[in-house]
Amino acid sequence: MDTLYARKLSRSEKDFLLRQLDEKSRIAYRARVILLSRQGYTPAEIGIRLNMHVKTIRSWIRRFNALGIRGILERPKSGRRPKFNEGLEKEIVRIACRRPESLGLPFMNWSLRKLRSYLRSKRIADVSVEELRRILLSHGLAFRKSRKKLISEDPDYEAKKARIRELLERPNCIVFFEDEKGPMVVKRYGGSMWTRKKRIIIRANQRIRVRKKLHLFAAYSPHMDRIFYRFYFEAKSLQFRDFLSWLERKFEDEKLYIVLDNTKTHKAKIVKEYLSENGGAIELVFLPKGAPELNEIENKFSLLQKEVLNNSNFRSMKQLKIAVVKWISAYNRNGERTYVTMGY
Repeated sequence: MDTLYARKLSRSEKDFLLRQLDEKSRIAYRARVILLSRQGYTPAEIGIRLNMHVKTIRSWIRRFNALGIRGILERPKSGRRPKFNEGLEKEIVRIACRRPESLGLPFMNWSLRKLRSYLRSKRIADVSVEELRRILLSHGLAFRKSRKKLISEDPDYEAKKARIRELLERPNCIVFFEDEKGPMVVKRYGGSMWTRKKRIIIRANQRIRVRKKLHLFAAYSPHMDRIFYRFYFEAKSLQFRDFLSWLERKFEDEKLYIVLDNTKTHKAKIVKEYLSENGGAIELVFLPKGAPELNEIENKFSLLQKEVLNNSNFRSMKQLKIAVVKWISAYNRNGERTYVTMGY
């Protein structure tokens, strides 16, 4: 077994191997293996001197004997040979581009797992999900989750939409898009912490506890490009009436048009009574049912959620308020290019 030796070296090969001895790389180890083998050392003896496995030494000697210097420069390819040829990959892509219904399947869209099961059932290919993903990506295909588009079924959709557009185009008309954001919570997240007890540091677990909830009532004016807001601990009709009263006091002697959705809070009896008492200073314009895309404040709430609330651990209600107020103030100054870093 230990009679394997490196073949005779040419002058150029010997010079190259000797130059590699001063380097700190894998090729230097391989050069030492070849030179020691030429000096008459067996693979077992070389393994003891260089602290290498005998199989590895034999592999490099064989590669050098077959390929020369090129054999120790190139790393041997690992892993099994690919089992898919170009024709099979094109067949998989062709099936993925077809509708499952046309193949007699009881669903409308492919997923990677459904496509894999179909290929296995038809004995076309036995392929893993990740390998299937790689094949499709290499041919310019990518599976994405299908999203359902919400289509309003309100019979007065066009009329309500035209009403909102007419208010926005009317000069000197104060229009607000109103909605509530919440509940925004202050909670203690799960995890661990270190605490000291009798000079011994111990590890104590934390439980997830929602401590307080906060609701943000906000109205966005597209003409002024500003957000007006107030905080409440509940989001009920009483708080909504108070928010309307606050807006009315803020814009005295002005008629306000407030565009909002059709929740019960906005149509409560206490709200109707308030509107009848204030002499028509506020007019509520209701959106079509199932048409949140017409409410422009939804985009602002999405920015707030993305830039402030996502992945944030607020330790107190005051900290939460400061973060939201800071973002809204930055928006009122700079528009949608806020990108405020809260540092929490």
